[in-house]
Amino acid sequence: MLNHMHRTTVIKNMPPVDYEVDDPNDVWLLALADKTQAHYLVTGDKRAGILSRVSFGKTQLVTASVFCDKVL
Repeated sequence: MLNHMHRTTVIKNMPPVDYEVDDPNDVWLLALADKTQAHYLVTGDKRAGILSRVSFGKTQLVTASVFCDKVL
């Protein structure tokens, strides 16, 4: 992943969003994934239930081990 950091994008102003999530602290992650049309959102936060969604739009919500299995 570090080899691809040069392709990062900085988003200065995120538009307000209203996604239904168990943990309101996760809203920005979903907004970021949505805005950037990310293929994957990698998280280990099983408590918040974000992984139970499996996907969000075009973004697959996965653990680090699942992500590595898919891309390596």
